[in-house]
Amino acid sequence: MKINCNDADEVGNPNSQIKYEIVEQQPAGERMFTVNSDGTVSVISSKLDRE
Repeated sequence: MKINCNDADEVGNPNSQIKYEIVEQQPAGERMFTVNSDGTVSVISSKLDRE
């Protein structure tokens, strides 16, 4: 999965910086996913039920 984001601020402006972060998961517990700085979401848990 990949998350895309666009910002209309001028390039190089501090307001144009985009940060990706997973802030909460339901239900709480072992982390299932991670997201890197370019917006790529990866599964990190082998316990994820993919059905």
